[in-house]
Amino acid sequence: MFEKINYNYSLKEFEDGEKSAIRKAKQEAVKDFFRTDTIKELGTGSGGRTIVYQINNNAVKLICCVTKKCNTKNLNDEMTRLNDMVERDIRIGNNVFREISNWAKLRSSNNISNINANIIPFTGTATRLSWKCDRFNRIGVDYAIVMPLAKCMTDMVGTYKYRKQAMPQKEPENLAKILTIGIDLCDALIWIHKNNLFHQDIKPENIFWFNEHYCLGDFGIAREENYPQFFQEGTRNYWAPEQANGNASVDHRCDIYSLGLVLYELADTVPIHSHYEQRIDDKKLPELESEVPEGLKKILSNVCEYDPDFRYQTAEEMKEDLCRLMKNPDYVPGATRDNYYSSRKAVAQPGRSQMSSDISLPSRNIIHSGAANFQRQRQANRFLQPETAWKAGKLWYQENQKQGRRFADLVINKKIMPLSVHSSHMTVFPIRVSADPEDTTDVKPLSEILAHKETLHNMYLIGEGGIGKTTALNSIMEDTYRDNAYHPEENGKNIIPLFVELSKAPADYCSAYHASHSTFIQRYLYMLLGSVDKRYLLSENAEEMSRIMEREDTSILESVEQLLRAGEGHTQYLLLLDGLNEVSKKQLSTEEGKYLGTPSELIVEEIKELLEKHKNITAIITSRADETLPALDDFFKRLYLTGLSPDMIENYLTSYGISFDEIKNNSRLMKTLKVPLFLKFYSQLYDHGDVSTPGEILYSFYSECGLKYTARNRIIEISADHKKAGDSYNTNCIDKKMQWFILDFLLPELGWYMEKNDLYTVDLSTFKRVIDSVLKGEKETDICGKYGRMYFKDYLSGEDAVPNTKTYAEQMLDLEEPMHDYAAVIARYCVYSLGILYATDQNYSFIHQHIRDFFAAMKIITDMKMAVFISKNGLNQAACLQYLMNINDSLLSQSVIHYIGEIAKEHLNLPEKNGKEWKDITPANGIRALIINVINLYRNYFYPNNDVVGYGVKNLLKIIYYSRHTLNGLDLSCLDLRNCYFNDIDINDVNMTGCLVNSNNLVSEINCGEIYKTAFSKSGDYVFIAGEDGTLSLWHRKTCTYIKTIKKYRATIYNLSTSEKYIAVSTRKKTEILDIHTFEVVKRFNSYNAVFSPDGRYLVLAFYKKKARLYDTATFKNFYVLNYTAYHYISDFCRGFDLLCFSSDNEHFAMATRKRFLLNGISDKVLTIQVWNINIRTSFQIELEHYALSNEIVSMDFSNKHNLLAVTTMECGTIHVFSISDDWEKAVLLHSINLDAKGFISSAKFVQNDSVIAVSFASGQLIFLDYDDYDKNHELRFLEREEHIASISHTTKFQNANSSYLITGSADHSAKLWDTKKMQCIGTFNKMGFQGIASALFIKNGKYIVTSGRTNSILIWDSKSGKCLKTIDNFPLCTSNMAYHEAKQQLAVSLIDGRVFLYEFECDSLKANYLYTFWMHDAAILRLTYSANGDYLLGIGYNKHISSVAIYNFDKKNKIKLAGDKMGIICATFYDSAGKTILVGTFSGSLEIYSSDTGKFIKTMTCDFTSPYYESKRHQLFQHNEKCTIAVHVDFNNDFLYLVENMAYLEVLNRNTEQCLAVLNRSYCNGIYGTEIFTSKQGNYITSTTRTPNIKIYRANDWQTTYRILGSWKKENSGVINMIHCSHYKKYNGHQNIITYVDFAPQEDRIITASADGTVKIWKLPHPEANKSMILTPICTLHCVPGLKIQGLKLEKLHSESNLSNEDKSIFKTYGAITDEK
Repeated sequence: MFEKINYNYSLKEFEDGEKSAIRKAKQEAVKDFFRTDTIKELGTGSGGRTIVYQINNNAVKLICCVTKKCNTKNLNDEMTRLNDMVERDIRIGNNVFREISNWAKLRSSNNISNINANIIPFTGTATRLSWKCDRFNRIGVDYAIVMPLAKCMTDMVGTYKYRKQAMPQKEPENLAKILTIGIDLCDALIWIHKNNLFHQDIKPENIFWFNEHYCLGDFGIAREENYPQFFQEGTRNYWAPEQANGNASVDHRCDIYSLGLVLYELADTVPIHSHYEQRIDDKKLPELESEVPEGLKKILSNVCEYDPDFRYQTAEEMKEDLCRLMKNPDYVPGATRDNYYSSRKAVAQPGRSQMSSDISLPSRNIIHSGAANFQRQRQANRFLQPETAWKAGKLWYQENQKQGRRFADLVINKKIMPLSVHSSHMTVFPIRVSADPEDTTDVKPLSEILAHKETLHNMYLIGEGGIGKTTALNSIMEDTYRDNAYHPEENGKNIIPLFVELSKAPADYCSAYHASHSTFIQRYLYMLLGSVDKRYLLSENAEEMSRIMEREDTSILESVEQLLRAGEGHTQYLLLLDGLNEVSKKQLSTEEGKYLGTPSELIVEEIKELLEKHKNITAIITSRADETLPALDDFFKRLYLTGLSPDMIENYLTSYGISFDEIKNNSRLMKTLKVPLFLKFYSQLYDHGDVSTPGEILYSFYSECGLKYTARNRIIEISADHKKAGDSYNTNCIDKKMQWFILDFLLPELGWYMEKNDLYTVDLSTFKRVIDSVLKGEKETDICGKYGRMYFKDYLSGEDAVPNTKTYAEQMLDLEEPMHDYAAVIARYCVYSLGILYATDQNYSFIHQHIRDFFAAMKIITDMKMAVFISKNGLNQAACLQYLMNINDSLLSQSVIHYIGEIAKEHLNLPEKNGKEWKDITPANGIRALIINVINLYRNYFYPNNDVVGYGVKNLLKIIYYSRHTLNGLDLSCLDLRNCYFNDIDINDVNMTGCLVNSNNLVSEINCGEIYKTAFSKSGDYVFIAGEDGTLSLWHRKTCTYIKTIKKYRATIYNLSTSEKYIAVSTRKKTEILDIHTFEVVKRFNSYNAVFSPDGRYLVLAFYKKKARLYDTATFKNFYVLNYTAYHYISDFCRGFDLLCFSSDNEHFAMATRKRFLLNGISDKVLTIQVWNINIRTSFQIELEHYALSNEIVSMDFSNKHNLLAVTTMECGTIHVFSISDDWEKAVLLHSINLDAKGFISSAKFVQNDSVIAVSFASGQLIFLDYDDYDKNHELRFLEREEHIASISHTTKFQNANSSYLITGSADHSAKLWDTKKMQCIGTFNKMGFQGIASALFIKNGKYIVTSGRTNSILIWDSKSGKCLKTIDNFPLCTSNMAYHEAKQQLAVSLIDGRVFLYEFECDSLKANYLYTFWMHDAAILRLTYSANGDYLLGIGYNKHISSVAIYNFDKKNKIKLAGDKMGIICATFYDSAGKTILVGTFSGSLEIYSSDTGKFIKTMTCDFTSPYYESKRHQLFQHNEKCTIAVHVDFNNDFLYLVENMAYLEVLNRNTEQCLAVLNRSYCNGIYGTEIFTSKQGNYITSTTRTPNIKIYRANDWQTTYRILGSWKKENSGVINMIHCSHYKKYNGHQNIITYVDFAPQEDRIITASADGTVKIWKLPHPEANKSMILTPICTLHCVPGLKIQGLKLEKLHSESNLSNEDKSIFKTYGAITDEK
């Protein structure tokens, strides 16, 4: 497989070491092909895309075609592939064939000899050469063109010889040589122009001395005269002006100009590139020295006219004058522009006589027609000019530096404050970055990374607001555009940065988001380019912005595309994409209601597309720390901004005379001050006491320290600001309290409006509308209403007659200035005086998102204060809540929530523990009491059932939680909590008496079981996930994020199917049809399986013991009864099986089952598939014969084309591909693809237009099988992917014209999304980890039980009462397996990432002291085991189906890893009681012994399997996988060695003699991994898990089955899983899912079992009865519910509509809740 493909590549793309190795590889390939050892490299050209070698008397030009980096060492095979690909796709060698084609045109004339003197010939054929570079795993294919050996002019002419030696040139070349070169080259131009070509790249390096003439060579970029599109190609220093300006009117006259530059350079003494700016910008070349003959000066002046119309129009004209000058050195020709005007006269006045001349003027062949058309072309192609892009970037930079704009006076990392608080301190803040957010030791200054634009790569700058992300981008703009002139690089690429404000992306649907595809960035670039002519930023004009975003024509994108492509060879565009977090995340939908995704998602996809399509684009994205870019992980390097160091903070504050002694000990304040924005604000405060959070700092700055903004103390600064801004009006019109009014009411209203609507800019009319809601409010509850005038006492004093809020509002409405009304005056004051807003063309924005969100929070706080005030003054509850509608109607953003909590000082209200109970310490009055007082307003207010529950209480509790990080001790009595979710939140000792609360408010609803079925919505935008726990949930495909739980069924969901309108949900006994939009039940059937046709017209239902039926979904009436009875019954074993499937044409479907199933349990062993034709209602049958009784069809899938059906069965590990006849009357077995070595196949689906089959396995592996190759060559080629850690239950595919996806649902409780085109996993739908109980252990001599798994904690339970006594929850990730050593009182807890946390219990106490953490593995640990003496800990790691063993030595505190045999390790255990040796079982079946101290191999065991009982069972033991040891265990009490060498049998050996003593029947085992052996502490009992809910417990003295534990549903006396006709079922109280762990009490009187169903059961072991197996009944069940932290939670006298059942209350009671269940 290839990592990367480079077409038409350049050697400059590689690092020096790799470049040198590639050049050597190429040279060896040329030597081999031409069979020569004599070869010399003459040089490179075309920007590193060609190399020229000398071989004997020929030159070989090697043109770069394609190269690939391989991820395999077998380069020869990959070379063959690459050659085949190049041969098939002629477009790959476009640049090669273009040169050959051009030469073919030139030599097609009959008189070839005429051109041999002035054009370098070559053979006319191109030879394909392959090369390989072993050192860098790179291969390539190039083309070689053979030409005669000629000497380059640069090696002959003195002008260029001097330059190569870096010597000054004292005089120009002699006239004769200049004229000779010019005449010879004119001959060349005459010929190529005659053949309708122009060269485009005339320069000294392309001129050669051959056959006694100067000749023109290198026709690689020559183009036809009438070529429809122009590209800026060639060498910039020799471009004609029309080439440099990107005009579409470039024609053959550019060659004449370039030749003139070559001759001018020879007549001058300095290189021509030194005159580039003058000849392009000033439109003329400097005058040559006086020694140059006047005739040559005039010719060169004519040739190098800026306007092509004024030049020589043909090479014949130029040659004529050169020849005349050669004959007569005194000859001076006339001006060609005079000829142009005389020509125009003659055309305009045909009746007048023309001036005679001895030189006839040829008719001009100009491709454009008319000045107007030319002007339109010129205007349209301004986008092709990189210089225009540079000017656009400079314009943006200059406009944003103007007074009152976003970056006004914003020197990077120096003055980041508003205008009003700029200090004289010009401190440079060294912002630091790290590649790892967890590791702040390896940091470097961001300025170092940004210093050199040419080395910048795609970067994603992540950091909290105000830390310096945007200022970093502005520094790049400043460094580039501080000069006025455009200075393209002479060597290398021009770097042009362009700033894109992502915050301006539309929040609503428009043409920029058409068809779920964003073009916002391209449209923004288009506006930047268009701004150059307009001389102002179009992006700052709301109407222009809206117009461009709504335009539906493609010219915008085509123009930007041309710009990017035109600069590919010499220009690198650096896109500075600022503020990804500011892009709306609101769901977009069309008028028809079609979901398109969010603007944020679509723009991320646009960035990806631009980077993939254009190699000359580099991007730097900035965003908040909580933003993610899964789609761009392969493109971007993440850099995390870590803020300022403590030393920098100290130095800065000290410079302001602020003591650092107390500050450094305030961790909360130090965390705040590492952000430069808040450090600057903090330094300006008058009072620094009791301030530590961003909200408190901003509140003190803007509100409490009002003196900072009074007219008295700010008048000098205000006047200076206005003088600087050029304003002349009187600033005293806004007095002190009017300024307060702006800060207290108007800016908060504006901030809230913008934050609520996700806006970052508003126009003046919107600004006016927002402030009018305050200034003109008439209701009693308004700021200027009755209660507002009463409450805001600060406005009740002053010189006014009736001073109150309304007084100042009226005064502000009277404000006006020339050309400005009151709104404009207030807005300009906020910009130029307060410095809180910045202005761009009558649009206004807050200077920072932090400031916007702070004022939004102030608005909500004002609302809360008013609501509390009104409540105390007699208004009813409804009126008070109406005042809180802003927090009732929608969820507050996290930023606003944080600011409200900080301003209200909720972080100071941390609860205190009074003995064993948590108490809330919130004071009764003051700002700290605000949130609790508002909560009190909601008590006893319950929303009616038919009303939407408001978000008020939820928002308030989030404010408290995000400030305190706990809800312990709160009084939440008599509240409607249906919108609140408390899972994984501390609510210990919370009072919920009288609340309206449901079970889902306390327990997580996300799928907590094995994923059995998944389904795509028909658009592919949504994914439905269901499984064993009966939860049907909805997820978003693009982001893999959870949206909602649709419904919770009491039974396992076995099948899902979707149509445009409905979703069919099938459990064991019924199918519900839900409306896919409302999720209401439309229809119910007693069916166990239902599948919609692809077009949604039909629904097939399968019934148990009844004939299947076909329904028309328009009416859901029975459309057709199938003459077929399905005897399949969905069992737990066949969950997820695809037993029904439709063809893509909607006209056929297949159903699989047994042909016959007899009552006596005997089958005819024939599996059948019935295929129906819906239109004619006929069917035919496919039979699969000679399979075992327990075999089943598990998967079927029709191909998209070709009438193929892929079928897999349970036991054979084979995919059967049937070809169905065109008339759909029979099927022929086409292939049986045997994958038995891979294990049990769970699903096989055609993908990639049927060229690939995606095959999933019970092992958790997914492979992509190349079906095309197998079909043609019968070769088994596939790509393996291992992402799941447990079996894959089901796969679902989605395909349309643009996309192809696959979802795999697994027993590891996750579903994964795959891109089938890339054959890669691109997302996971459930990242919570394995949701079952990983392990359960008796501790403290059996008195307690400790459980792990499901969450980031372990729970300790009372083993008698079943109550949860303690939670240890300081783990960073989900817990996995544990091990406990009784003598040492030590507990080892592993996490899912392979870390182990070590604890030690105190004697006679449950207090667990944390010791330390160490890494055992780099992935999940399957099993932890202490050695008998406790000196060692053994861990079996599991990472993508590869197991490894590690031993931790507690004395040495080091880890030793074992290296297993080539077949891989499956299991391991200590082999001696001291822990010195390890016994390992492997896939190969061998038992190997290793040293624990060294990890070295000691020996292989040679077990004696000669017992008669063993021999009688041998054929059963190894019928599937011979000698595969999947579990081992040593019982040191009896010296027994226990082995599981086959999934159904447990073997007992004598550890000393290694002789087999017994073989025990374990019953069926569903899988290899997870099989474990457990013995009791005294060695009297033995058991083994089987990956089922059932286990057998044996006595060690006679190996009899003494006890059995059975699952909730278990068929007695049956050895066959699918014997469904027998009805002797009995319900047991066992587990509903597999048993994962077993432990015996030390006294051997009890046993505990942990299960994937989330429970731990305690079983009493009664006195055994002779010759009888006893079925145990659990005495207690521990429900391990993730995230319950409810000790002391009061759930009494709940509201009558609460749905907490007695069972729920009983479970909660075990966790310490106080309930009143009956």
